[in-house]
Amino acid sequence: MKYTIHGFRQKILLSYGLDCIDALILRWIVDSYHMDKIKKIRIEDKDFFQIDHESLYEDLPILGTEDESAIAGRLNKFVDLGLLEKHMEQEGDKSVTYFAINKDEYQVLLPILKCKLKGDRRLRS
Repeated sequence: MKYTIHGFRQKILLSYGLDCIDALILRWIVDSYHMDKIKKIRIEDKDFFQIDHESLYEDLPILGTEDESAIAGRLNKFVDLGLLEKHMEQEGDKSVTYFAINKDEYQVLLPILKCKLKGDRRLRS
């Protein structure tokens, strides 16, 4: 079995009931967050972000859908699994949803790199 899918441990993805589309969306969230491509706000000492569905569809047409409820269902699954935290705010006459990455749960998805020291260089084993 391939160890990682979109940078996440496949075995852990499967144990959470996630598929390759979930992994792709998670990768997009993490990459967009670190590239400052999504709106961020600070709430109670946590960094939350708003997902711009248009940017998601533009970046990932391979998803094959622009159905916001389908993406919302996957985001809610991430919340239920503890990978994301959800916060809703009223902005004018509309409700806006923000998410934060639960770093403890997210770390579980990342590959474990075993390194050996050789001289001054680190080598992956």
